[in-house]
Formats: sequence, structure tokens, C-alpha cells
Amino acid sequence: MAEPSTGRSRQRYDPPAMGRRDLAFRGQLWLVAATVALAACSPAPTAVPSGNGTIAPPTPPGSPGPSGLETAAPTPTGASVRAYLVLGFGGQTGLVPVIRAVPEASAGPESAIRALLAGPTEVEASAQPAVRSAVPSGVELIGVDVAGGIATVNLSGQFEAATDDGLPTAMRVAQVVYTATQFPDVEAVRIQIDGALVTVIGPDRYPQDRPLARGDLTDQLAPLFVDEPAWGATISSPVHVAGLANAFEATFQLEIVDGAGRGLAMGTVTASCGTGCWGDFGVDVPFTVQAAGPGILRVFELSPRDGSRQNERGYPVTLTP
Repeated sequence: MAEPSTGRSRQRYDPPAMGRRDLAFRGQLWLVAATVALAACSPAPTAVPSGNGTIAPPTPPGSPGPSGLETAAPTPTGASVRAYLVLGFGGQTGLVPVIRAVPEASAGPESAIRALLAGPTEVEASAQPAVRSAVPSGVELIGVDVAGGIATVNLSGQFEAATDDGLPTAMRVAQVVYTATQFPDVEAVRIQIDGALVTVIGPDRYPQDRPLARGDLTDQLAPLFVDEPAWGATISSPVHVAGLANAFEATFQLEIVDGAGRGLAMGTVTASCGTGCWGDFGVDVPFTVQAAGPGILRVFELSPRDGSRQNERGYPVTLTP
């Protein structure tokens, strides 16, 4: 089953009206897709270079790989929700959506928060870079109440526990806020601790003097944040790629490679704002594959100084015809 399309992400990240740059991007994508279809007969594919050298060809979903961007878990079947975990280290640390299967009747904020508290799967945790969570282990969900667009998420006191992962309290708060606000009826989140409203949370006393929305926590995102598709999702052509970016002159690069490292699509994406501000983006990216298999969706900026890759971030995906 392909990743669910939430009303929240579609509403927030509709593609902008196509300007000249968008038209060039789409034309380039179609050209690359056609070229790769012909090149698929080549017996000796080469790895696609990254900012840190070359990335080895992806391994099948569920198998650990040396670069970490190649390891994708199969997309769950049935009803599903997103949990927002953490991907990357240093300046690339930020939220990442993953898909979780839930019973059809319970696909809502409560099931999504429970999935968040369960943390990463073994496959996600063994990837390089690993998918992890800033939420301390042992946190229990007491309840979720949604009223007037505000989700009140009641968590056990362990949510405020100190951890040794080096991540700020704001990151665990962002995980809860982004996970709950994937649903159209939730605009913001207030966190309770053991049934009591608090104005500061965690060891570094993160302020919560009002309900928090996604826009309050963009500092917990990597500079190029892909919200659709999710990490490990199954995608088909054209795939809708959407999210937020704080990029130089609002532009960055997007590429999709297959399991042999061959490029299936590449081009320039323009966000609605950049160079010190967050802009949204949403593009439909066509690609061609002959059979289902692993791949990587990658975003990065090109250095204006030397053309090297910066702020690179990759999601393993399963490509389908």
C-alpha cells in the first residue's frame, strides 16, 4: 500500500503555479526519466556522487546498507498514520516522517501518538544515519482530547526525563506537535504532564505558554525538510514531493536514484521563500522503472562557491512502476 496522503500535507504543500523555472525542472525530469529507461540495459551502472563522495548502490528493503540511505522498510498495509521521529546528526538533525500501520477504525491522533511513543523500528534504528527519537523511553500516553482545533496530549511524567542523546527538549515537543497536526482537525497542540497543564517542559524548560503549531518549531527541522513522501514509503510515478525549505535563494536540487544507483529524475526545486526564511514547496516528479525495487529520494543544495553538495538529505523508498 502506498503512503497515505493526509489532508494536512496536501493543503499545506500544494505545488505553486508553474513559472519558468518550474517548467524547466519538469522538462528536465522527463528527459532524465527517458534517458534512464534506455540506460537500464547497461551492465555496469555507476554510483551517484554525494557530498561525501559516492553512495553505494542501495540494498533491498529491510537489509542494512553501508550508507544508511539505502535501507527502507516495506510500507505497511491497511490503514496507516505518520509518526515524526528524528534523522541525522549535527546541522542535519531534524524531524522525519515514518509510516505506521494502525487499525482502520483508530487512524487518528491517539493512534499516531502511540506509534510515536513506540519509537523507531529495528530497520530504522540500524540505518545510517539512524532514525531515532528524542522522546525518552517509557513515556505513556494517558489520553488525547481534540477540541476547537487544539489537541491536548496527556503524557506521563517520564516525558520530562533527562536523556543523553544531546537533543533538546524542543525536539521531543516538535515530534508530538508534528505527529498530532498531520490531521486536518488539529491546528496546534498543548501537552499535559500527568494530567496537569504546564508552561515549561523538560530538563531545559522549553516554554509552552500557549498551544504550539508546526510553525513554532521549524528550528527542529533540517534546512531541507521533505514531508511527502515519508522515509521508507512506496512511491510510483509521478510522486508528489512536498515540504519546507530554508535554502539559498529558495532553490535546491532533487533527485531519485534506483537500486543500481542510476538517476531516474533530477532537477531544481523552488520554494516559496528562502535565504533566511522558510518556504513551502510541492512538485510532481515523474520517473520510470520497469519493476518494483529500492531507491533513494535525495534533496540537496549546490554550493555557490564550488558546486559541492550541501544540506543533503536522503530518504530510502520503494519504487514501483
